Amino acid sequence: MVRKTKKQLVQRVVQLLENKPMTINEISVEVGSNWDTVAKAIDMLKSINIILEIEEGNKKLFKRVSNVEVQKRSDTLFGIPISRKSEELCHFLFNKVKKRWIQETKQEPNRTQMQKVVGEIADNVKLPYEIPRGWYLFGQMCVLEYNPEEEYNSEFKNNILGLDEGIDNAIKIYSKCGNTYEVQAEQYQRKDNKLYLAKLKLKKILYYKLDQNAKLLISKLLPSLIINFPEKEDNKEIIQLLNAYNSLLNRLFLERNESGLEELHNLIIDCFISIWELMATYNLFSDLVHGNYGYTFETLKKYFDPRFDTLIALCKDYLEELNNYLLPKEFDKDSKLYKLMGSAKPRILTKEDNKKLFENYEDKDTSNIFRELNLN
Repeated sequence: MVRKTKKQLVQRVVQLLENKPMTINEISVEVGSNWDTVAKAIDMLKSINIILEIEEGNKKLFKRVSNVEVQKRSDTLFGIPISRKSEELCHFLFNKVKKRWIQETKQEPNRTQMQKVVGEIADNVKLPYEIPRGWYLFGQMCVLEYNPEEEYNSEFKNNILGLDEGIDNAIKIYSKCGNTYEVQAEQYQRKDNKLYLAKLKLKKILYYKLDQNAKLLISKLLPSLIINFPEKEDNKEIIQLLNAYNSLLNRLFLERNESGLEELHNLIIDCFISIWELMATYNLFSDLVHGNYGYTFETLKKYFDPRFDTLIALCKDYLEELNNYLLPKEFDKDSKLYKLMGSAKPRILTKEDNKKLFENYEDKDTSNIFRELNLN
């Protein structure tokens, strides 16, 4: 059986209840988790008003809280609306890039490759309309998602100066990447996005056995993640969660030996992934708010707030669980951490890998880091 993370379970429960009210037993069968686990997920979602409890006869049902004002699309991030002209332009580019990619590589581009190429074009070619886009989980993304199975037929006829050259240049950049990891790394390096570069390396290292070398690298990269996610008025709670994770992880590294850390390995990874998703969701929201895409702050909040609320609750839950594994200590009740509290076998980080990571992390020229290290 594939291990489900708490985040995957919560997201699946929300997805199920989008369609119809269900009992806990019905949800348990659908998600393949026991009653107690599902009940905890439901309690958390109820506490942040994502779902509500209703009675039907002698049955207790749970349903998704719906906002009739929000009409969600099925083909965009978060169901966000997109203007007809921007949609037509995206369809035109998806179609044109796909044909050119196949000509050059004899293969079809995947979702990640298409997103990177279209983002590169939008950044470097003067297009007649803006393509709504922003930095999300794995780099820059268009609001309109690309589906490799769909045939994109566009009526867009505009002659765009330099488009063919822009497409060829972008395909040349990303078609040389051997896998998704390299595609992401290429974009992060090209855009000099230190936050995403730190995340990419940190996530990989977290999957290694948590020996002394790995702990040293994690302790080095986490502050880089914090520094490159600047605090603003509307992201202070996210900063607090990130700092709490850094603090808890460093204490666990000091208090527990390798065997003790392996017991927590999946939890440490799951907590990081949820915090990163929260950070990346904020990045996308911020890019769309401040970009010239026609979205208002109030409109976007309707689409993003449920995800923010769910992720914040998940992060706090993960942090509280990690905190329970610390040695007993008197907590400062005024501290930020106190206020926040409410399965694959790991690979071993070799001395050679460790040396390469340290050398390259200090070196400003990081163009070859990700290809030199076999971290996949």
